[in-house]
Amino acid sequence: MFTKLVGLRLVIGICFIGYGLLLSALEKYNGLPTFNIKIKTNGYINGFTFMVVGILICSTSFINFIISTIASIALLLIETYLINKKL
Repeated sequence: MFTKLVGLRLVIGICFIGYGLLLSALEKYNGLPTFNIKIKTNGYINGFTFMVVGILICSTSFINFIISTIASIALLLIETYLINKKL
């Protein structure tokens, strides 16, 4: 039962991280700052917030938290670099 719960948390967390990356790309494409704190009425919540929630859901230990954080920051930096290069 515990292993199924950990697997489910991992899948949900990865989905949140992926959605956060997608929103970050949309924010950058639309010219919004990457760390936009305001919630837009016709827009979307900050992608970074979704990534943080995904990391917290994925983390079952402190080591998992550190690894997830480093991987997510690396993905966000790569995404930002690629978007800036294309624009």
